[in-house]
Amino acid sequence: MSVVSNSTFDSLDPANPDASAVAPPTAGGRQRLSPEERIPQILQAAAQEFARRGFQQTRVQDIAAAAGLSKGGFYAHFSGKEAVFEALLRHNLSGSAINLQDAFSELPPMPQLIDELSALLTQGLADEQTMLVFRILLADGWRVPEVVDSWLENSMHSVQAELGLLLQRCVANGSCRPSMVVEKPWLALSPVVHAMVAQLVRTGAQEFDRDQVQQDLSCLLKELLLFKEEAR
Repeated sequence: MSVVSNSTFDSLDPANPDASAVAPPTAGGRQRLSPEERIPQILQAAAQEFARRGFQQTRVQDIAAAAGLSKGGFYAHFSGKEAVFEALLRHNLSGSAINLQDAFSELPPMPQLIDELSALLTQGLADEQTMLVFRILLADGWRVPEVVDSWLENSMHSVQAELGLLLQRCVANGSCRPSMVVEKPWLALSPVVHAMVAQLVRTGAQEFDRDQVQQDLSCLLKELLLFKEEAR
């Protein structure tokens, strides 16, 4: 199966999954596209339908119609909705890791590092595409446990490990003090994850303020990591 660009999903709005992001078929009939062009279109339509209806209520014909295809056109690329569901999650979850070692190959002053780190974590974990996929995962991730396990290992656990190494470097060069967040770096992700989950479980709620979450995370990390004279 072809690799699909993340930009394929940029137009999907997790706060309004009913909004169609797939162009309807042309008046002259369905356009013949290569698999490299058609598969992203099907995955985009599937994301829209799964987020709106849930896995159980989504039918192959719903996905096909949203993609501007007949059912036969859908089956030319996927064996069923289970296959497209797994492909959708595998694609989206495989690219969600944040590379902190490259971002901080050279360490800036600690207050600046914390501000930049907070921005990276908030933007990387709570962007619109990730929120859309999380909405689907919360409802139906149990159907593909091996995909979820792979994502946890390769993305979330990877981010935690990189964050731990980054903070250990800061402790080693004396730019921050040891604290619980250095030993358990997942604590640094908690404010972002809390905001994401709170948003996703409140249907129709106003989207959370990412700038405020980023600011709160920065304040928390400064309180936990900076030496007292720097934190004042």
